[in-house]
Amino acid sequence: MSRGLVAAGKIKLAAAEIDHAMVRPAVVMPGVTVEYGRYVAAACTGCHGNNFSGGKIAAGPPDWPPASNLTPHADSRLKPWNEAHFFTAMRDGRRPDGTTINPVMPKGFGGMNDVELRAIWTFLGTLPAVANGVR
Repeated sequence: MSRGLVAAGKIKLAAAEIDHAMVRPAVVMPGVTVEYGRYVAAACTGCHGNNFSGGKIAAGPPDWPPASNLTPHADSRLKPWNEAHFFTAMRDGRRPDGTTINPVMPKGFGGMNDVELRAIWTFLGTLPAVANGVR
């Protein structure tokens, strides 16, 4: 069946769709660098947005709380934090004031190693300030 569709030009083989001349991205080596932090933090964009300003989580149910703003904007919960606060939040699910982070935040991120967490923290420190929910 699929051979007929290919022969008729109705579907293309995946290999025909790949841009073989495309430049591949550089390999990002693990380390406490902005580049590695950006690479690891890409997993955060699904909830916190491409610019990490948080807001409504599009893929979540309507009753989910908005994702926190991770930029240094005045409305960001992270603005007054330091690296130790960030580690506690990621590993223990608690803010510096001891309150629990909503369980919508995946606990699996707490399993990141020190290099990954420090790299993310380093990267977050380079972000421009963006108001919460401005995507």
